[in-house]
Amino acid sequence: MMVEYYTNAPGPFCQKAEDGDYLAHLNTPNVARDMDLIRNLTGFVTIDYFGNDYGAIIGAAYAALFPNHVGRFVFGGTLS
Repeated sequence: MMVEYYTNAPGPFCQKAEDGDYLAHLNTPNVARDMDLIRNLTGFVTIDYFGNDYGAIIGAAYAALFPNHVGRFVFGGTLS
């Protein structure tokens, strides 16, 4: 089964199967930029957002990068 392969594989699976150059672009500011791209493509002027744990950090990064596009934001908690 696929799940058994992932859990029984020696070492982290992503080190063997993922492209390190691609993974270097997976970060909070880029996720926030992707959110703004989605907002723009859907035609909204502002977005409303609820973020919990890491989602709260993404929301805060979005608000810092795009303050003119922030509607109602709720943060349920943050990582410590």
